[in-house]
Parts: sequence; C-alpha cells; structure tokens
Amino acid sequence: MKRNILLFVFMLAGFIQAQWLPANVRFSGTAPESITYIYGDNKMVVLLIGTNYLYKSFDNGVVWMVDWFDPAEKQTKIGGTEGGHLLSVGQDLVKYYFSTNRGGSWKIVKTGLQNTGAIVEVKGSRNNLFFIALPQKLYRKSPINDSLLNLTLPLTGNETIRNLAAFKTSGEILFTTSTGRVFRSSNDGTDWNEIANFNTIFSTFETYGNSNIVLVGIKGSQTTLYSSTNKGITWDSLSMPFSCVEIHMTTPARGFAKAFTNELYYTVDSMKTWTKHQSLKMLRGCTTSGEKGIMIPPSFEVNSTSNSGENWQQISELNTNLAKAIEILADNSAYALTASGETLSIR
Repeated sequence: MKRNILLFVFMLAGFIQAQWLPANVRFSGTAPESITYIYGDNKMVVLLIGTNYLYKSFDNGVVWMVDWFDPAEKQTKIGGTEGGHLLSVGQDLVKYYFSTNRGGSWKIVKTGLQNTGAIVEVKGSRNNLFFIALPQKLYRKSPINDSLLNLTLPLTGNETIRNLAAFKTSGEILFTTSTGRVFRSSNDGTDWNEIANFNTIFSTFETYGNSNIVLVGIKGSQTTLYSSTNKGITWDSLSMPFSCVEIHMTTPARGFAKAFTNELYYTVDSMKTWTKHQSLKMLRGCTTSGEKGIMIPPSFEVNSTSNSGENWQQISELNTNLAKAIEILADNSAYALTASGETLSIR
C-alpha cells in the first residue's frame, strides 16, 4: 500500500538531509521500538529513536524536523552546547557526526578508533567543548579541530564510568563510577577530584541551574536521592518513594521524574515529596527553558509542560517510532517505510 503525505522537503548542506514535519503527523502501524535518547536545551529538543535519522524541534515540540544520516548509522547519544554545536554518535566511536549550527548541516568525522564498545554518554560543555564517555575512557573534543583527546582518569581495576554530566556555562565536568564514586574536573578534564563516595549504583545524574546536582542511587530495595547546591562541595540525601530512573529539575524546588515502571511524578517542595500523575506515564522527557519541558509517553505523543511537570498538555501526535526507514533520492523525493510494511511517499 502506498499513501501520499504532503511535507516540505529541503536538501541541506553536508551529509544529512532534512525535512519539515507539521505537528500531528502519525504513521500507521505498530511501535516495536522505544525512543532511545532525548536531548533538550533552551533552544531545541532532539529525539533519537535508534534509526539512521533523528527528530528535532525548535518550538518545544510543536513542529519537528527530520535529520537523515547517510550512510545509514543508528544514532544512540547526542549532546549540545550553549553555542549551538551538536555531536551525535552511533553504536560505537569509530565515527561521530558534528554540527556547528544546531543541525543545519553536519559532517562525518572518522576517529580511527576500533572496537570502542558502547557509548555511555555525550555532553557539551563551555566554549563548545564535548566529552564522550566510554565505560573506561573519556574523550574530549575541541571546537577548533575534529581530533579526540583521551583523558587520564582516576579509575581503579574494573571500575567503569556510570554517568556523565556537565555545567555548560562554567565548564565543570562530572562523572560517577560503578563503585559509587563521584569525580569533578574544573579544568576541562585535565585533573580530577573525588567529591563523594556513596557506595551505590546510580540510575540517573543531572545538573541544572548554575550549581545544582541531583543523583539517584539504587541499592537493593532502597532508592536514595543525593543533591548538592554547590557543585558537589556539600550534599543532602533523601529517601525516594519509588525506583527513580530519570529526573529533571527546573529549579531547586520543582521538577519531574520517571519511575522504573514509567510512572510519572512531580515535586514542588525540593524533592521532599512526590506526586504521581494518575493518568500519565513517561517513556522519555527533558527540560527546555525555564520551567518548560517535554515528555513522550509510551504511546509516543508529545506532551509539554510550562510548570515543571505539574501539568501536561498533549501538543502533537507525532509517532516517532513507526517509520522504520527514510530515504531521500537525488530528485529530492522522499519515502518512509513503516513498521507494518507500508511505503509512504513524502513530497
């Protein structure tokens, strides 16, 4: 079966094509995959869905663009900087994709590395620096060249990097380890200081504002939230009433979180108590600007909040996971293949 969908298609410079998708687009079929990663800042949101294309929005999820990677490369992690640079990676670090204009154009960079293993995280920092974490290695990319510098890390034995976070404006870069230690660098990864050891496994690690850190540790049946308002100099801890795997704070008092079973919670009292949304669940979410954020439920609609997750509004029925492949031909025609085997002509 072939159906036509009217979309505006643009050929962009570099190795990625792009096309505008109006809100409320839904491909028919079933949704076998999950959104693999979501990135948000005060200018844009990016959804990675485990295929060779990504979705991005510049208006908090109302209208979306598609960036299509050629050759076919499944993207798994992406990071951004205040200066509008983006860096996206696939299953390993054999190559990466880099943009200096929020995905207006991209280039492929081959690193020369082989068999690097899975990517833990990608984070942008000050002055358009990027950090790419592997289980036992951390690379830094300068904005003035494409080479990656392998940083010296204070790991011991089989200890691995568990999470990576950064303060984009002041430049501190932090990571947690598999043994529960937390390290911070104030000079772009040249030197590291151990700032905490909680002896736990961290499920999520976030920075927000100019100096706030939030960590969630899970040890047995106990879930503990660790927070700092001074970049890890001092810490507070609270017991959490649910197994938290994702947390997004917009202010020290307000934010939202996801449980292991996708339940969606919000807090208005500095994480002391959490209220569960009875009718909503969350697959992935992120904050954008101020108290705004977006959330994708298991049914894949786009929901937005303007009050740190206390209330949500469905703004789009963009079902990002039902197109299994997108192909743009030399004549600027485009086709999408859905999970159910339908071919959609996009023009």
